Amino acid sequence: MPPEPIIVWLRGRYEVVRRDSYVISLRYTIERFSNYAAHRGIETRVQNFIINPFQPLTILELIESKDSLKQLAELARSELLSSNERKRDHDLVIRGTMPKYENFMLFNFHEYALEFTFERYQIGCGAEGISRIYLHYHMLNAIVKPDVLDILQQHDGFSESMFTREK
Repeated sequence: MPPEPIIVWLRGRYEVVRRDSYVISLRYTIERFSNYAAHRGIETRVQNFIINPFQPLTILELIESKDSLKQLAELARSELLSSNERKRDHDLVIRGTMPKYENFMLFNFHEYALEFTFERYQIGCGAEGISRIYLHYHMLNAIVKPDVLDILQQHDGFSESMFTREK
């Protein structure tokens, strides 16, 4: 009897969410399917940089303090639960937006808003897929470090927003 074929694949995509004279913000989507898996796995990763002075930005460099993280969690919950897009399970949203740094690591900068990505199973069932919310910069005054927020709110109109490549 011949061996069973191995069905495995890996696909990646990246998006330049914002690229101007002040900020570079990238989002990577990695999809993989392993032999005998019931469904594919999807993972999101992000990279964010301030241009001058060049500095990578993670949630630790973005958020003012641990108290600011609590404010961010409350703001994200409010946005997720008040969305007219769909009815969400309150308990799952609360669990997935606890004020822990790892719950807010996936973010990207747009010209006028900060976008947070919540992976499958983080704030709902797997069938709901990935969720994203946008928080306008003016909503983040007491949350994001003031010097970083000043840079994020600048843009020079030469943004290459949502440029996507698949590999």
